[in-house]
This record gives sequence, structure tokens and C-alpha cells, in this order.
Amino acid sequence: IGAALLEEFAFDGEGQLVLVVDVLEARGTAAAKRAAYAAAGVCECWQLSPDGSRAELYQRSAAGRYDLIPPDAQGSHFSAVLEELVFPVTWFVEQPRALDMMQAWGLIDLE
Repeated sequence: IGAALLEEFAFDGEGQLVLVVDVLEARGTAAAKRAAYAAAGVCECWQLSPDGSRAELYQRSAAGRYDLIPPDAQGSHFSAVLEELVFPVTWFVEQPRALDMMQAWGLIDLE
């Protein structure tokens, strides 16, 4: 399963976001990837395990390094790049349907 589940997505342009789904990846390897993304100017890096057991969200500082960003007091992560993108911590484990997430973001109405 491991390597087969590794996926990376990069969005180019003014707002850059990288999402890394990493399965059993060594900590040093993940840190090296983050350093490379930060050096490339990628504003945000999310490292997630597919089962939701680990979610680490990083945002690039003015110094060009990633800072680990914890969830807010209500348990949600916010993207600095895509302001509409709010992820409750529970979603990493629950993995709701895309339609349910789109409704939560106000993109569609399922009723």
C-alpha cells in the first residue's frame, strides 16, 4: 500500500498550495520535502496520512521557512492561500464526501 498512496498536488500561480499525502514516510524525508517546497516559494504545505492519524499543516514565513500551524480553538485548520478552505480536524479522520465538504464551504446546496 505505502508508496502507492503517495500523492502530491501543486497549484501554481499567485496562491501556491502543496498537499502531500504521505504514508509511513521517514520524518527526515518529509522535512527535506518541506524545505524544498519552501525554497521554491510554496506558501503552504499540508502533510497528511490517508487514515487521518497524522495531519501537519505548515505555512511559509517571511524568512522562507515553514511554521507548523496548529488548529484554532474550535478545532479547524485554515488555509492562508485559499481563504475559503477550512478543514475541521475531525475531517482528517472522518474523510467526509467531497459533496459534504463543498456544502460546508458554501459552494453548493444539497437540500
